Amino acid sequence: MLLGIGVFSAALYVFLPRTAFAAIPLNFKPLRRLVGFSGTVRLGEIGRLQEDRTPAFRVRFLEGKPPSVLRWRGVALADFNGLAWANHMEAWFEYPQQGKITTASDEQRRRAGERLLYEIQTLAAMERVLFSIGVPEYVYLPQGRLRRNAEGALKQISLEDGLPTYSVSGWQDPEQPPRASEPQVMPGPLLRQRYLRLPVVNPRVRELAEDVAGGAKEPGEVARRMEAFLRTKYAYSLEANIGGRDPLVDFLFQTKAGHCEYFASAMAVMLRTLKVPTRVVTGFYVALPEPVGEWYVIRSANAHSWVEAWIEGRGWVTYDPTPPGGVQRQLPATLAWLLRLQDRMVILSEEWMGSGSGVRRPNLTAPDLPWSWLGVLTVVPLAWWLWRRRGVAAGGPHEAAVIYGQYLVMRKRPRGGSQTARDVEAGEMTQLYERARFSGKPEALEALRKAFAEYRQAASKGR
Repeated sequence: MLLGIGVFSAALYVFLPRTAFAAIPLNFKPLRRLVGFSGTVRLGEIGRLQEDRTPAFRVRFLEGKPPSVLRWRGVALADFNGLAWANHMEAWFEYPQQGKITTASDEQRRRAGERLLYEIQTLAAMERVLFSIGVPEYVYLPQGRLRRNAEGALKQISLEDGLPTYSVSGWQDPEQPPRASEPQVMPGPLLRQRYLRLPVVNPRVRELAEDVAGGAKEPGEVARRMEAFLRTKYAYSLEANIGGRDPLVDFLFQTKAGHCEYFASAMAVMLRTLKVPTRVVTGFYVALPEPVGEWYVIRSANAHSWVEAWIEGRGWVTYDPTPPGGVQRQLPATLAWLLRLQDRMVILSEEWMGSGSGVRRPNLTAPDLPWSWLGVLTVVPLAWWLWRRRGVAAGGPHEAAVIYGQYLVMRKRPRGGSQTARDVEAGEMTQLYERARFSGKPEALEALRKAFAEYRQAASKGR
């Protein structure tokens, strides 16, 4: 019976979203927590993200071959107060058009290089930020409006409750310098000053930055030395106990170990002390897992922070000072198998809820399920249950209830509508009635018949 109930429930889950339940918005808002990503980075609060396996989004690639390791950019943060990175008083530009939106200049779209077209379905609430790799040139957003801020972050603005689904076509060679005819210059001294602004910094931090630079003056070389220094001289750790009023000082001179936001913050602050404009970026950094069909599931555990530094003539260049061993962790075989199973359930659920859409809007493929066997496994247990219930459904009152009712009439003990048998009489006949009525055993009903016949015979003799 339990097997039948399980199969029947699974069948309802598969069939109903295609019919009546498709019209019901199944949005469980309390479960939509922020996982593995934030629009702000507070030192020490990212915590044990490597142990949070919550699915964040799923992606499939429609054109182009993706690299084995991808950096999904979310937002860039420019304002630092010594404890946290954020964007204060940021301005957003809203694109007037809907659907397919051009987000790159004509010069960028004419540049040589490989392009990728990919579709993303958000699975967890992350401030409606749209994630991209490389340089996004076109974004297809089927619902809502697209906004972009000065840091290049993309965000969906929508009155709908559903999480964003979108497609991006982008250029995949962001490290390539622009052509000589396309120099990139920081637009204005006030904007440059924003990326150099610092709170009161311990003099030891500036001294360390100067020692690492080693007399180099070119910003790109200084950034490369800073990145190599942090990646080789410091350790990645989720257990580091960093506290105090100045967490960066503790990280650089005491623990010399931490997780990604400490590495990114340390590099950004040290470069700013040397007059190199920087900002901290949050997103995901992941080696593509084994796909489920054509989809890859990206998890909260892959959240990451890195640095973008402004290099004259090149623009914003990506640097990642976190040691390589701290970005990807090997999982036990059992846990990897369970996560793989969870990925399959996530993909199956999303496919049958019909929520994907993209630039080329493919028809979602129905899961490859053995429908004939599923029908047999559903109908047979249901038919067996109905057959077992045929006597109760069609035969009126149970025979045991009729016999016990006659017994109470002879005893002149009327039974109220809300009374149980034991409320009226707690004797042997009541016990026989309960066994005959509820055990379903034929011998129990036969024992009740025999006892009632004996009682009726004795009553007639006594009369």
